[in-house]
Amino acid sequence: MPVQSEWFGDKFEEMFAKAIGQELVKSAKILRRNLSTVLATTGKSPPSSPKGTDIPYNRTGTLARSWHASARATRRSGKLTAGVGTNVLYAWDLIHRADSGKRNYMNENLYWYQKTSSMILKRLEPQRLIKSATRNFRF
Repeated sequence: MPVQSEWFGDKFEEMFAKAIGQELVKSAKILRRNLSTVLATTGKSPPSSPKGTDIPYNRTGTLARSWHASARATRRSGKLTAGVGTNVLYAWDLIHRADSGKRNYMNENLYWYQKTSSMILKRLEPQRLIKSATRNFRF
């Protein structure tokens, strides 16, 4: 009995890339939402954070409200990316503070950062992506 098989590798690769793009966009939205929440619920500045404390401060609530996530993933040089950004000029200074008495919001030891990272990693698990890619796979 002859067996005939067909290879749908190109179609699977296309669907897999689409699934990754969708999950990247959802991950960007998770980061945007969680970053906005942590910035909106922290103390207001001035003053700067006391030395040696983990209490972050920000200047205004404008930074918390200004974040946006990209609506779709883009492919450049074979890499899929989805972005999170803001139009507030002092955002980088507030989020990546490193000098004495200031707080780095993107510190890997912070609970919100760890929780957000785990939420994003769950979205990007290979088995989840494969299941998502093959869910609507038509022959």
